[in-house]
Amino acid sequence: MIIHRSLIYILSGIMLHLLLLGSAFSQLVEVVNENVFSSGRFYYNSADSVLYTNSIVVKFNQNVIEVPSGHRAAQIINVEQNYENVRGLLNDIESQFGEIIIIKQVKDASPGDLRRFNRRTGEEIYIHDFSQLFTLKFSNPVPLVSTISMFKNLDVVEYAHEPISIVLYETPNDEFYPDQWNLSAIEASSAWDITIGNANIVVGIVDEGTMQDHEDLVGKIIGGDEIEGEHGTWVSGVAGADTDNDGIGIASLEDGILVFVHMVSQMVIMMMLRMNIFHW
Repeated sequence: MIIHRSLIYILSGIMLHLLLLGSAFSQLVEVVNENVFSSGRFYYNSADSVLYTNSIVVKFNQNVIEVPSGHRAAQIINVEQNYENVRGLLNDIESQFGEIIIIKQVKDASPGDLRRFNRRTGEEIYIHDFSQLFTLKFSNPVPLVSTISMFKNLDVVEYAHEPISIVLYETPNDEFYPDQWNLSAIEASSAWDITIGNANIVVGIVDEGTMQDHEDLVGKIIGGDEIEGEHGTWVSGVAGADTDNDGIGIASLEDGILVFVHMVSQMVIMMMLRMNIFHW
């Protein structure tokens, strides 16, 4: 059998492309966070420090893609003829990274069908046109930032962004946690997703003494002056009480830390404040 030389070149090029593609994908490590739920997946390539994804969201501002009636999935051939720039970009991405599946986000949305009526008041209202909102699913991960940027550069694209992600923050089971404005002010829940502290951290409390047997501080105080003081107890609780406390006391910033208390008189505390040694 005689095979035309040009065909051999073409097949060789395809094989080389597949080998290079396979090599690149072999270096991708999926980014996993148990507190994050996403409509797509993310991957990190340590070789080029680039983040990859298997999907992005694109909203067109014109009727670019015609999805077959009764379906949500479309292909590149469903891009309208007037939008060769969109078709060309999709073909380029597909040639490098494999098949692309185009999924309509709102199945029943249709262009121009934007007028609605408030059932209670009868008032006429207009809704957003979601008929051209799509998720692009890639059979192989694509570079996240550069791919989104290429779509944003098209005039017919209203917006493009990464897969939608929902972050679950760690929150205490203290029923009065919502009333502790100080924790929300410093976005403590974001920090708790990283760490809640550990017993290797000891916080020194310089105050007028602390109740050693207070329910918030059982097992927390490891030393210092055994002198009771109301304000020192409050400060120690803010610093080191149990964050998950089943309704006992208050939720602190650092759940796992220990406390060392040094007692000073109220007069000394006032002097330190006046000298700006620490701020109240």
